[in-house]
Amino acid sequence: MLLSAAQVAELLGGGISPQVAAGIMDEWDVPCVHLGAGRTRGRRWRRSAVLAAIAEKEREPKGKSAKSHAPRRRTSSICGMSCEEFCKALTPGKPVH
Repeated sequence: MLLSAAQVAELLGGGISPQVAAGIMDEWDVPCVHLGAGRTRGRRWRRSAVLAAIAEKEREPKGKSAKSHAPRRRTSSICGMSCEEFCKALTPGKPVH
């Protein structure tokens, strides 16, 4: 069974347009059949190929999740001290070590 871009968009879900669905099929290298010019013609995709591509994309691991990193100690490029140490050094009456 051949699916139109609108039918592929329904399978992909998420309220995407038929043009976006056709672009996704191109990006995923799903082969299409071109039935020629005309309103009811155009590109069509095999249902099995579309479902296989969707299943393959669902099996792929997602991108790395954002991990929270410990805040870095900021060092001054002037003397190699952290900002906190630099501020303490600027206060009067305290010697710098």
